[in-house]
Formats: sequence, structure tokens, C-alpha cells
Amino acid sequence: GPGKAAVTMSGKIFMMGHWFFLAIIAATYTGAIGPYLAAQEIDMVTGLDSLSSGRYSVVVRGPPWNSEALRPEYLGDWLGGISDTNTSRSTQFKLLQTMMESDSSVSFRSFTTKRMESYYNGQEIIASNDVDPCNIEDAELGAFDMVKCGTDAASLAPDALIFDAPSAYYELNTRKDRLGKCELVTVGSQFSSSSFGFGFPKKSTLSIPFNKAIQTLKSTGKIEDMREKFRIRRADSECSEVFEGGGAEMTIVMLTGLFIFTTAAIIIALCQWGVQKALGIEMPSPPDEEEEAEEEHMAEEDGAVEQEEEMEEEEEEPVPIAHRVQGLFAQTDRIETALKDLQARAKRRRFQPANNQGSGIFDWSTVNGSNQNSFRIL
Repeated sequence: GPGKAAVTMSGKIFMMGHWFFLAIIAATYTGAIGPYLAAQEIDMVTGLDSLSSGRYSVVVRGPPWNSEALRPEYLGDWLGGISDTNTSRSTQFKLLQTMMESDSSVSFRSFTTKRMESYYNGQEIIASNDVDPCNIEDAELGAFDMVKCGTDAASLAPDALIFDAPSAYYELNTRKDRLGKCELVTVGSQFSSSSFGFGFPKKSTLSIPFNKAIQTLKSTGKIEDMREKFRIRRADSECSEVFEGGGAEMTIVMLTGLFIFTTAAIIIALCQWGVQKALGIEMPSPPDEEEEAEEEHMAEEDGAVEQEEEMEEEEEEPVPIAHRVQGLFAQTDRIETALKDLQARAKRRRFQPANNQGSGIFDWSTVNGSNQNSFRIL
């Protein structure tokens, strides 16, 4: 409103940073709405429910089985994998079996593997920009690479995997550090939460020292420091897609550039203001509202006076010569018409000239009984 506009240079710089910040925030919010709404219609894995319905396949560490047998060893459909009968059943494998036993409407379509990591000739394959497990022939792919390679393969491959949340966050963050991008992301919310612990024989002398050590680590903040260092918490995950409707989660890190620009504009504005103060440079003051109103009123009065003067000049303006000539022609036409009319009437009547001196002025009389009508023609 009036009096709120920036007048000084520092104020203008500050307002530029302010409006730039608001414009970017508004554009970011508006741009996020479209993809979010579009994601509602995209067919994608959104959580455990997408897997339990059998619509999407999942890979876990565990043994294979013949799901088409008359009495299959395990529930659900086994689609393939690289595990063997000696592969131990993982916690995730047992969870899927338990869910299908407790609810007949739940049916998982499963792939199985020996381990979570990929191996070749007995050595673990570390994925990087130079090494791609998907391109190594005869490699034993772990669960993570089975899903990753399946996104690029036309053959049957798992759509998702289930694993311990801290280990999954650590693996995805480590891969992003090596590759510079998120090849895999976590979706949905956590489920079947449980705690980690150390197991000791009953009445073991080691349980009490271990409990004290764990309490000491908690009280001193060492455990929290290790969680932050290895990024095993959900808040530390850089490769997460946690919304049920889809769409990547926007973090504060993505807006770092915006905050840097806005902060720089504020600092420049303050420095410019401080320099002007130090040098004693007079800063322009914002216009007074009463003075502006008085100036507008005086400007309106001046405009009214000028308008009245223009109207007076228009009234006093002489008639143009062309208009006068047209008027004379009109009068001449009327006189000629009147003369022709009199001549025609004179032919029908007797008239007696009063004089015939040739002076250009004629008097004539019409005899009509005892009355005489005289006319003078100029």
C-alpha cells in the first residue's frame, strides 16, 4: 500500500530477495501438484498391500519350492531365483509365510535368492559407475541387484524386495554415494517392527556387562551418533518415496540454493545500508501520504482550470470564413427564389409602375377594388 514501497537501494535489494523467495516457493508448490495428482493414476508399488494381493512380485532370501505340487512345501507362488534348498529362511521369508497362513486372501508371488549382496567367483560385487552387476555374466545377483536389473530386463524379475529397514537405508544411501543417483527407493511405511539384540545362554555372566555397556552408550549419545554416521534412520534416507499416492519427497536440501540466494540478498542489503550510514549519505524518505493527497488535489484543480480556459477559447473562437461564404450563398439562393416567385405572380396580375427612372428601385401597385398594396423590391 502507500508508504510500503521500498525507497532506498538496500530496501529494493531486500525486497527483490523477498519476492524471489516467494516466487520460487509458489512455483515449487504449483509444480508439485501436477505430478502428485498424476501419480494417483500410475500403477506402482505403494507398500506391503501391493505385494500381498499378488499383483506385484517380491524377492526374499530363502529356499525354493514347487508351488505347483499337490502339497507344496511353502505357501504362495514361487517364480524363480538362484537359491537352493540349503538356503536358510530369512526373517522376511518367515513373515510372508506367516501372513499367508493367517489370512487365506493373502498370496505372495515370490522370488528367492541366497543373499542380499551380489557375488562373482566367490567375491562380492560392489556396484559403481564402472562396475554394473547386471552386465556380469554368471554373476549370482543378490536381492538388491535382482530388483535393479529387473527394471531394465524384459525377462521375468521381481518388482520389489523386503529387508530390514536400517540395512535397507544404509545400502541405498551407500549406492547413491557411489553412483550419484538413487537406483532404488523405499516405498510405503514400515511394518512388523521389532528390536535387535544379543542372545546369551541362560544365566550367562556376559548379559549383565553387555546391558550396562548398552545403557552407557545410550546415555552418552554414542548410539545416536552411530545411527547418524551410518544413516540407518528413516529421516536419513536419501532414496525414499514414502507417500502412498506416489511422488518423491522434497527435502530441505533440495531448496539449499534458494535459501543461499535469499540470505545473500539480505546480507547485501544490510551491507549497502551500513555503508550509506557510515558515509553519511542521505537516504530518500518515503513520500508523506498527506503531501501526496494535497499534490493530487492541486493537480486536479489545475486540470479543471485548464479545461475551463479551453472551453472559453472554443466559445470565443470566430466563425471561419468558409462558413460565412456558405451563408451568403444561401441568402442569394433565397433572394433568387423570391424574385422568381414575384415575377410569376406579376404575370398573372395587372400592375402599374410607380416610376421608371432606372434607378434599380421599382415601386408597383396592384389594383384590387378600392385597396392598393405597395411592394418595394431591393
